[in-house]
Amino acid sequence: MKKLIFFLILFSLVLFEGFCETDLQSFLSSRHSNSVLPVDKTIGQTADEDNSEAHKALAQALGQEYSFEWLETYLAVSFRETAASIWSERLSSILPAKEFVMSLGKANADSSISISVRLLATDTVVHFALKDGLIEAIGF
Repeated sequence: MKKLIFFLILFSLVLFEGFCETDLQSFLSSRHSNSVLPVDKTIGQTADEDNSEAHKALAQALGQEYSFEWLETYLAVSFRETAASIWSERLSSILPAKEFVMSLGKANADSSISISVRLLATDTVVHFALKDGLIEAIGF
């Protein structure tokens, strides 16, 4: 009888260990596939361009040369004139940006998304607010 109890306990431990190992392996593999990107010293937690539609739109805008067409394509209508008069020289000096790091987006009260970008070539940080895929504000 003691042998039977011993074998039942041993069998249940082996079974339990097998389940734990399977769960642990699936947990670790899921954590690896959803890996967290590093924290940037200047802009905080980073995100890749596939993180959201706002990140995709911003990455596309950053990769293009600054022009009148760029203003028409990537900026909200209400912000175009302001951006052209204030930021034209600055934007033309940084665009197109080849290497940059984007922060996680932060939701604003007006439903826009704030994303900070560090341009690696110049170590310049630029802050963007996007709504509906268009840039509504820029800050250097």
